[in-house]
Amino acid sequence: MNSNSTAMHVFHCLVSLLSRYLNLSNIHSVIRTDLMSLFCFWRRFQREESKIIAWESLQKAKAEAAIRTLEVFYSSQLVYILNFLI
Repeated sequence: MNSNSTAMHVFHCLVSLLSRYLNLSNIHSVIRTDLMSLFCFWRRFQREESKIIAWESLQKAKAEAAIRTLEVFYSSQLVYILNFLI
């Protein structure tokens, strides 16, 4: 069972428990609609969060690559200067 179907199962259980607890049959559809909206918002939030994490990872990789490039450049310049002085 994947996480999406597990979450949907939990969602349906919550709806049935709330409707039984409140003992209101007509509010079942209202609760279901509200919880479905909440569930959709939560899924959208998860997608956006994973996009942000991917973007942060990409920016970190770019920064590390730029640092390595500068390290290689300056170490070669240092070797050139030391060879010139010696």
